[in-house]
Amino acid sequence: MTRYVMAIDLRRCVGCQTCTAACKNANATPPGVQWRRVLDI
Repeated sequence: MTRYVMAIDLRRCVGCQTCTAACKNANATPPGVQWRRVLDI
């Protein structure tokens, strides 16, 4: 099974959640379905 990874430089992250929106757009998921979740800690 193929698994994909998203590498993020946390020193440059501003918490805008654009990575989540880009993943949702690229995979054309319906509203309410989210393949990638980014947790703010």
